[in-house]
Amino acid sequence: MRNTTDVFSVFFKDKNCEYFFAPFDVRLPIPDKIKTNTVVQPDLYVICDASKLDEKGCNGVPDLIVEILSKGNSSHDLTTKFDLYEEVDLPEYWIINPWDKTVIIYSAYQGKFQGSKTFIGDDTVLTSKLFPSLQVQLAALFKGVD
Repeated sequence: MRNTTDVFSVFFKDKNCEYFFAPFDVRLPIPDKIKTNTVVQPDLYVICDASKLDEKGCNGVPDLIVEILSKGNSSHDLTTKFDLYEEVDLPEYWIINPWDKTVIIYSAYQGKFQGSKTFIGDDTVLTSKLFPSLQVQLAALFKGVD
């Protein structure tokens, strides 16, 4: 959804944080028996600590991740990735559902995600807890989506 990247592009211009979008690897610090991290490719994410960036992408936990559901991968984003992001204490996680035109924002609290209500409706304004001046008109995210 091009509108989502446009919204973040405008907001993070000239700020200390940078946004990135897939395909761009994020290596989360979740060791298993074979490797020392788990690689994911979020649809969009924000990094405020430039030391986490290297030639392979992001090595560590981003500050904010946005996943845009698609009919083919929604269960992966809603279960597997949700659990991974919660495990690494991701500060904020947005799930955008383009066919229902809804958004849920999760914020980390004591090692668990706490979800917002489901945001719906053209007049709704989304506000990030992590970036309070990031206020997004819901209708702007879904402009042109049928």
